[in-house]
Amino acid sequence: MVISGDGPGIMEATNKDAKTLGGVSVGLNILLHHEQGSNKYIDNDKLIDFHYFFVIKVMFVKHTPGFIVMPTGLRTLDEFFEAMILIQTRKIDKFPFILVG
Repeated sequence: MVISGDGPGIMEATNKDAKTLGGVSVGLNILLHHEQGSNKYIDNDKLIDFHYFFVIKVMFVKHTPGFIVMPTGLRTLDEFFEAMILIQTRKIDKFPFILVG
């Protein structure tokens, strides 16, 4: 299972790999007027739209056993540091992080 944002690039590649290997491909979408549509590799019933960034962070922390953090953008860093703060303050259990780049 892969949970990612729903965009192109690295997110699309992870969703494609999950789908190609027969796994579940989940996309978490923030509804912004200037963002493109979701990538085509997200399972039809697994594209979830959100109005607020903090809800996406809750979904990532609640439903993933670990993070792979790629060098993408500020939103990725925000999600990474939110998870780290929750672990540091013992609000959630520890889980592994893989930092790439």
